[in-house]
Amino acid sequence: MDKVVADVAAVLDLPKECASTLLRHFRWEKERLYDTYYADPEATRAAAGIAGLGVSAAPSEPFECLVCFDEVGPKEGFSLGCKHTFCRACWKDYLRVVVDEGPNCVFARCMMSDCDEAVTEATVEAMAEPEDATLYEQHVLRQFVHIAKSMAWCPAPDCPNAFVSRGYVGDVVCECGMKFCFRCGSEAHQPVDCKMLEKWLEKCNNESETANWILANTKKCPKCAVRIEKNQGCNHMTCRNSGCRFEFCWICMGSWEEHGPKTGGFYTCNRFDPKDKEGKNSSSSSSGGKRDKAAEAKRELDRYLHYYRRYAGHDSAGRFATKLRSKTRARIREIQEKSSGEWVDAEFLASAAEVVIECRRVLKYTYVLCYYLEDGTEKTLLEHQQEMLERHTEALAELTEKDAVSGSDRAEVTNYTRVTQQFVKGIIGGVDAGLDSGSVSVMAGAGGAAGGAGGAGGG
Repeated sequence: MDKVVADVAAVLDLPKECASTLLRHFRWEKERLYDTYYADPEATRAAAGIAGLGVSAAPSEPFECLVCFDEVGPKEGFSLGCKHTFCRACWKDYLRVVVDEGPNCVFARCMMSDCDEAVTEATVEAMAEPEDATLYEQHVLRQFVHIAKSMAWCPAPDCPNAFVSRGYVGDVVCECGMKFCFRCGSEAHQPVDCKMLEKWLEKCNNESETANWILANTKKCPKCAVRIEKNQGCNHMTCRNSGCRFEFCWICMGSWEEHGPKTGGFYTCNRFDPKDKEGKNSSSSSSGGKRDKAAEAKRELDRYLHYYRRYAGHDSAGRFATKLRSKTRARIREIQEKSSGEWVDAEFLASAAEVVIECRRVLKYTYVLCYYLEDGTEKTLLEHQQEMLERHTEALAELTEKDAVSGSDRAEVTNYTRVTQQFVKGIIGGVDAGLDSGSVSVMAGAGGAAGGAGGAGGG
């Protein structure tokens, strides 16, 4: 950034603070700045707020501050190139408020109403409190990185790192552990592309309130699969769908005919059934003929909820796995301390933890891809690979979360880590191969192509 400012200052023969102000006004587009400036220098400077060339001045005699109306000495006054003079105390207060308002502080203007003279870095450095001046500099840098197409901030919360691209626009791994897409700035999202991710996130934002309410407050009738809201305390439910009228228990979703004293009475249920009966016999809901719009909308919502629930589940599990990073490091130190002075390589735990994080992220986005893929061989294959990866990921996650690690555990963790990595690479590689060949059919309006699912690895 400093080099860009210095280059523009030299070319236009301007102070660096004026060059910086011009660059911010032109969104750091040097060529557009040069073309406009050479066409009409005075109008360009005026539009950017440096008609007075950013020259600041102090009064030569006592004056009345135009904000607080106090009579102050000349050494306590300061003005921009517009010559509107204010006391230093008012400048400090104004700049604190401006900086606290966020990134737009880089476009701050003179305190005088209707005056467009820009506040430059030199003004902030001279008038603001040190902490406010530091924050202002950070906002200037953030604006530069945000606008520059060849740069990107790490999206991890509180991470100060920025990256410069030299032609590469793929996934980037920050030293904080965050893996993100340089192209769109989001979390790394293989095996879906940026357009598909954007469309999915937009859909989630539009549907999330409805989806969360439905998941929290309704269940499917075990017979006809119509969603039912429980609006009273009784667990004895009767489906109101015409032609169904199935009676069932809200707790276990079993037929009410099966309930009695053995299950705790007719209006309570203490049975535990590991099988999710919600949606059982849903195939009976097909009545043949043309479905009406309401039935089609319900079917589409159910399909969305199916993928959204699994997407959200892996997102939650991924955040939990990320939090375990520090705990894993602590476990490694503990193993070293208990090794009686002998070196014990426990880095396999850290490697396994990173693989679990990667798997959760990839699995999360495979459900986005499956939502948009049309039914067919490619989707069936992807779902099979998805199932295998989930199985290995769950096993590896369970192993990494164990409190004690023995020699046999180490061998098992190492093996699962290797095999699970192969499945991840297989899914991503298969999708990329399908993308190159154009062998995948994506539903209309799903954004960019997503790629195929062939070529999974195994182990």
